[in-house]
Amino acid sequence: MSDHVSDSVFEIVRLLEIRGNNAWIGLLLYNTALRVRVIEELIAELEAQMSIPAAVILAEDLTVPQLLGRVAPDGTECVIIAGLESWDSERWVALDEDRNSLERSGPIIFLLDTVAASSLSRSAPNIRSFLGAIHLVIPGSSEMNQAEVERRLGALREFYGLSDQEVLEKAEARTLPSDPHFVEWLMLIDRGDLI
Repeated sequence: MSDHVSDSVFEIVRLLEIRGNNAWIGLLLYNTALRVRVIEELIAELEAQMSIPAAVILAEDLTVPQLLGRVAPDGTECVIIAGLESWDSERWVALDEDRNSLERSGPIIFLLDTVAASSLSRSAPNIRSFLGAIHLVIPGSSEMNQAEVERRLGALREFYGLSDQEVLEKAEARTLPSDPHFVEWLMLIDRGDLI
């Protein structure tokens, strides 16, 4: 099974419901400008499909103890953790080491951009493993069409002087840098399982 899928917000909340009350899901935003829109859609879908509220935590300036202090262990609401793109490896490692403090009755959604997804994969392997697939979230009708995907892939190929096949081979050999551009590249060619 692939470690990456592209889903609408509706499908993601449906998956969250299937996984159960205390599930964790990682969502990748291709465009961070869509963060507010995705959060709004998540809140609406969580209420419509699961009849649960959401608590949004913007973690950019929080320490790990501050973040953990805002996650109610007995809460049943869905916690959406956003603003992780500025986290350095020290915070990810600390959160990974204290991941049991995130255990709770309600679900958790990690809203990530390519930088945060790369940092999480590199510095928080236990959390990354627990998330399973990282879903490329497609809010409303903002899905990239095939022409946009090809344009972006073309720009990445030209900039790095690599083909998709060469990127795949490097990723499979674990020699691909964990640079956010390569995370994005793998996601665009539906090979997020190699992140």
